[in-house]
Amino acid sequence: MLFHLTGPLTNGVRGITYMNAPYRTLLVVDDEPNHVELLRRAFANKAPPTELLHASTLKEAENLMAESGERIKLILADRRLPDGDGTDLLASGRAPVIVFTAHGNQEFAVHALKKGALDYVVKSDATLLEMPLIVETALARWNDQWAREAMAQALRNSEERYSLAVMGSNDGIWDWDIQAGLFFVSARWREMFSYAGSAFPDSIDDWLSLVHPQDLAGFRTCLSSHLRSETSHFEREHRLKAGDGIYRWVLMRGLAVRNEEGTPHRMAGSLTEITERKRIEQQLEYSAFHDSLTGLYNRAIFVQRLHHRMGAWQQGTGDTFAVLFLDFDRFKFINDNMGHSAGDAFLRVMAERLRKHLREADTLARFGGDEFTILLDSVESQTEAVALAGRIHQELRAPFVLREQAIYPSVSIGLAVSGEQYSRAEDILRCADYAMYQAKALGGMRLAVSDEEAFSSSRSKLKLEHDLRRALAQNEFTLAYQPIVRLPARKIVAWECLLRWIHPGRGWMPAAEFIPLAEYIGVIPELDELALTMAARQQRHWRSGLGRSVRLTVNLSAAFFGKPGFMDIIEETVRTSGSGEPWLDLELTEGSLIQQLSIIERELPRLQSLGIGLWLDDFGTGYSSLNYLAHLPLHRLKIDRSFTAHMIDSPKDMLVVKAILSLAGSLGVPVVGEGIESALQVEKLIELKCPYGQGNYLSVPVDGEAVTETLAYLHGSLPMQVEPPICKPSLPDSRLRGDP
Repeated sequence: MLFHLTGPLTNGVRGITYMNAPYRTLLVVDDEPNHVELLRRAFANKAPPTELLHASTLKEAENLMAESGERIKLILADRRLPDGDGTDLLASGRAPVIVFTAHGNQEFAVHALKKGALDYVVKSDATLLEMPLIVETALARWNDQWAREAMAQALRNSEERYSLAVMGSNDGIWDWDIQAGLFFVSARWREMFSYAGSAFPDSIDDWLSLVHPQDLAGFRTCLSSHLRSETSHFEREHRLKAGDGIYRWVLMRGLAVRNEEGTPHRMAGSLTEITERKRIEQQLEYSAFHDSLTGLYNRAIFVQRLHHRMGAWQQGTGDTFAVLFLDFDRFKFINDNMGHSAGDAFLRVMAERLRKHLREADTLARFGGDEFTILLDSVESQTEAVALAGRIHQELRAPFVLREQAIYPSVSIGLAVSGEQYSRAEDILRCADYAMYQAKALGGMRLAVSDEEAFSSSRSKLKLEHDLRRALAQNEFTLAYQPIVRLPARKIVAWECLLRWIHPGRGWMPAAEFIPLAEYIGVIPELDELALTMAARQQRHWRSGLGRSVRLTVNLSAAFFGKPGFMDIIEETVRTSGSGEPWLDLELTEGSLIQQLSIIERELPRLQSLGIGLWLDDFGTGYSSLNYLAHLPLHRLKIDRSFTAHMIDSPKDMLVVKAILSLAGSLGVPVVGEGIESALQVEKLIELKCPYGQGNYLSVPVDGEAVTETLAYLHGSLPMQVEPPICKPSLPDSRLRGDP
């Protein structure tokens, strides 16, 4: 779904408005622009569509709430703001509040939840990017809280001070004659605590005998402080034994009456039962730090404990420890084929197995989805940590029956052991995560151990991710163009647009160095849209200067075709190019085509009406399905460079090339041989009757100016030079050369 941004990033409002679709409004109160930017990216294109309003201070937030009325459905508030504490927004009652902070602890979390916060999140780049899921979960919980709200209101009412003079109260009333040593309770108290008709208790000692042994010392201290005039009144929460022998939570309040010398001779007050309130508080505290599905600790408490453990190790007061990061290899298969309820049951079984095979001091958490983390509190060495992880891995692999079907779990585990190379808790956690992905890359169902080399690689990857996000914000990208040539005439029929990143420190970077990372962090659709925008701008320039359109192909990912409103973006690209004739084709890999086949088939009529053809890229390395070759109107099929590069020396690769040419020829799909690096390859492709070719031997990728010069010379129809290069780049080869 299309959206546009309004307003500056700081000192004002930033909103996302979705066209032709209902949206909901969230208020972000945070004075960190980077965090607000991460939230904006996290919510972009998520369903349901979301409008983000931004305030940097409490005052700005109050003004926005006053202006927006009931539009704001949820408030995301940082704890520390320039003019106060984000939890102060809880008092407004305008909307539910999620508090997030990078400086919190368990005590503050409980404090925030008691004040009415819907949730509490330890702030990091990862949690900010996952905020849409956190918001959805919190809002679902909010809808279930209405029934408890009445109870919470009654709870607040019960905590108001009772007047000692109001004898008709619904709470229990007590009166202690200190001089006479007598203790009186009201009939209502006896009824509440099942002592009706009994003279018990009739002394302060009787009363103290009812207080829970674990609460008795605190009760005595609090009572003595008031009797010594150290406190203005007596107030204490504790457990009290009822007549049925069951302890109930009570709130006991009282005030001592003193003589002229200040000596207390009488004390009276009220007693409110708060058992249900305590149950709710305990449930809220439990929910704040536990996963609702498995009952394990959640991400927040795990990260908090890891920080504490890291601090102890760095100060020399803690033993060596280790972190395990676990991910189940085929969990998506269970969810997709047996349903999400079966997936939930699977996770509960795995959580119980993990719980049974850990030591008491270790911390186990469900980190999110099918990911679990373990903090091995104390290990002698990496060898011991690997042994413990190996036993856990073995236990998790044991098969079991789920819904009358045998399940064979497969888990990938990453392990990182504390060491001098880790300066922060986040470092060791990230390296365990990285090691887990290494285990998956090796086929899954194994354990991988992080080392200093992996840590360095992880840090480099994180730095590159930061640079990539900055590059998107600052538009550090450009397009290079590599011609597709008709063989043997050497005539240009189209130009492939190749995205290049002009990195401030590393120079021109080919797509192979950053596209996989862009896919991993979820920004590949933005790069695809950027490539389309730049192609349209260049097309408009050529149209103006050359008086004609230039046929271009643009590579698009599967994620782009899964983006709401992607066809609107493509149509806008064609419209803004200023060309009245077709000029754009789209290149997809086999994997992308398979993932989004139904969507592409649905939108084919719109693509064809725009004169847009589909090119199948990297053919032969993926599914190589005859189904879509036979039914989709493919404009071109490109043989993957891995076969073209080795077909002269490899009989097997030559057979693959011949088979692809034969198959495509029988279906009437023209073929492009990619990755041509030598004259021998050109001659062989011509011999095999491959109609088109592309590669650095024919021409390296060049910039838009070089394309303009080439087209001006050739007029798009004259034969090309026999010897390469066909195009002379206006920038050095080293800046443009590289795999597309």
